[in-house]
Amino acid sequence: MSFDDVNDVVSKKASLLDMDPSVEDFLQDLEPPPRRARKTKNAQAPVSLVLSEEVSQDALAELAEADLRYARWLRVIMLRLMIKTPALGRLKGRVGYNLNQVCAFLGFQNFENYAEARTLAEMRQDLSVVLTRWEAEVGQACHFPQALQNNLKALAQIIDLNPLEADILGLGVLIHAESILESCSELLGAELTGYNIERILGPLLARKPESVSKCLQRHEKLASSGLLSIDIGGRYGLRQLVDLLTSTFASRMLVPQNDIRKIVEGFVRPVVRSSLTAQDYGHIQTNLEICKSLLTHCVAQNVNGINVLIYGKPGTGKTEFARLLASELNLSLMEISPHNLAGAPVVPIRRVRNYRIAQAFFKHNPSVILFDECEEILNQVSSNDRSDDEATIPRKSWINKILESNDVPTIWIANSIERFDEAYLRRFSVCFEMPIPSQLQREKMLAKAMDGVVSAQGQVGIARHKDATPAMLMQTAKVVQAIASQRPESERDALAIHLMNNTLKAQRKAKIVTQGDLGIARRDFEPEWVNSEVNLQALRESIVQSRTGRLCLYGPPGTGKTAFGKWLAQELDVPHLVLKASEILSPYLGETEQTMARAFEMADQQKAVLQFDEVDSFLQDRQKASKQWEVTQVNEMLTQMENFQGVFIASTNLFQNLDEASLRRFDMAIKFDFMKTDAAWQMFIKTCSILGVADAQQAQKIRLARLAQLTPGDFEQVVRRARLLRPQSANEVLVQLEGALMHKKTSVSRPMGFLAAA
Repeated sequence: MSFDDVNDVVSKKASLLDMDPSVEDFLQDLEPPPRRARKTKNAQAPVSLVLSEEVSQDALAELAEADLRYARWLRVIMLRLMIKTPALGRLKGRVGYNLNQVCAFLGFQNFENYAEARTLAEMRQDLSVVLTRWEAEVGQACHFPQALQNNLKALAQIIDLNPLEADILGLGVLIHAESILESCSELLGAELTGYNIERILGPLLARKPESVSKCLQRHEKLASSGLLSIDIGGRYGLRQLVDLLTSTFASRMLVPQNDIRKIVEGFVRPVVRSSLTAQDYGHIQTNLEICKSLLTHCVAQNVNGINVLIYGKPGTGKTEFARLLASELNLSLMEISPHNLAGAPVVPIRRVRNYRIAQAFFKHNPSVILFDECEEILNQVSSNDRSDDEATIPRKSWINKILESNDVPTIWIANSIERFDEAYLRRFSVCFEMPIPSQLQREKMLAKAMDGVVSAQGQVGIARHKDATPAMLMQTAKVVQAIASQRPESERDALAIHLMNNTLKAQRKAKIVTQGDLGIARRDFEPEWVNSEVNLQALRESIVQSRTGRLCLYGPPGTGKTAFGKWLAQELDVPHLVLKASEILSPYLGETEQTMARAFEMADQQKAVLQFDEVDSFLQDRQKASKQWEVTQVNEMLTQMENFQGVFIASTNLFQNLDEASLRRFDMAIKFDFMKTDAAWQMFIKTCSILGVADAQQAQKIRLARLAQLTPGDFEQVVRRARLLRPQSANEVLVQLEGALMHKKTSVSRPMGFLAAA
């Protein structure tokens, strides 16, 4: 209220009192309150800061190193933090345990009273005088604990850090590991951002913020190696803002290291040598030789940007292959671990940082780096991911640079590359799929793992399964050896097959069929049993010579089509890779075509006889197709057949449903018809012998000749039925065959009186 306003109020008050004295109380409220005499700082007794220059023994004992020189330098760092950052403004009226600890370490004995009686400007001026004196005593250089100083020096030599980068890293270690410095940094509050971190770290190190900012750029050594980076994704305290390589890195840096490379052993671990040999990877011999030659040249000539990508189903031996490569070339294999020492998973971005530091650490050693389970790094990130802070996933440009410039050759391993960015794939020096070993290779591996535990016959039965991966074989062998090594051989065989079938069931794969389950047609196949216009023995000789052929086998069920494929594979001494329609067809678009392609590729790698049963399911007439995907499946099948150079057999019961164009792709279409009488009689005698009855008579042959639709499958059914109710005579065997025919929808008998011509 101005002076004129006050006079005006007084005049009005006199007039109103003349009119009505009762308004006096109301008018008193209009008057300004009386002004109190203001006390000034000069009016108080001056409060000076009481400072102790000594560092107590108790305070020294709490430090990372009980060294007086280090303690005095640490005092300088903490006082700089209080004066040259916003921390000082937070001290007014603040009381707490951490502040008391900080003041006690700095030697401030009456800081609370001093701060209450002084303005910020006065405090800053007083403390600056103290700081200047302390800086003159300790100098401008950093005085880290001796162990930290030595480790920083060793790191600087390996990674080529400049002095300022080494000082920033050392300060970052102390911010994480030195409790008194951490307490002091809490004065800055928990709302700091990483964008102006140089305005804090610069003053602490008495360096220009611009110089510190340059060292902290993502492309510079500290951040690119992963040793130290700044989190710019949120608001944190100083300790959370300064992100070190791992949570244990700070404590490791404060411990003397004979070899600085051991500082990364928690996340970059040496891999033991492989127990396998090159002979165990005969099914990929070409890729093995390529990788050996490439890595040998790379290490000898210091070539950078060498990366090998190996992908394939779990358990196929990808990691063992990497171990074998390192063993063969006498190189150290260092793995970028997916988990830390406590077993907790490591986020993708930190694994990449670990990889970068491993590159720097081992580039002067004859080493190879193994990056297993790399899908989390190389899978394509969705376009709606707008994260800018790289909190969990590294940027594409960063990965590209890694693949182009890595000094240490790296083996990358993945189970699937379907979601890999194409830009990544084209940067790999070598890229190949690890197939499941051939049957012969699986038998060798199983013989080595189960020697004396599972019988030779049992090993062959297990190794025959096309989905029996090396890892599955090894795990089964380990369990059988642990719990059944003293049991009879038959029990060990049964246990091994039981364990394998449980795992295969969990993977939704077909179970292992034991030799006894195969039936006589598949176990002791005779071409004479098949009723065909083609001389199967002559056909076998031709295929053995050419090692190629595309056959379509058709005819009623049970006539021996699959058994013929197995017999042919045995004659060629190659695996028999047979797939049913249920193993190929998928409800997901495009997956059926992929399964087809993988089957042909696997057969090519293993030089196997490839047989598709029930081929009419995915080779049907395209003119009758109602869906586009049905046409696509047929097209893929025809393309694969044309390109395949091995032996391919397609078997079907519904020949009339096949696509007309597909028939031109086959070299031969062979009908397997119902058995002729002589062949049926031979198989009847064989069946009776297996079942332990030997009283077959001419009368049974006459009755057998009347059965017009006998197949080898019918005799197999009689053998299987004998497990439940064993026949006591040849006549009972014949009765069971007649009963089996009665259940066929098209069952007919030959006319009586004469035997059909053989």
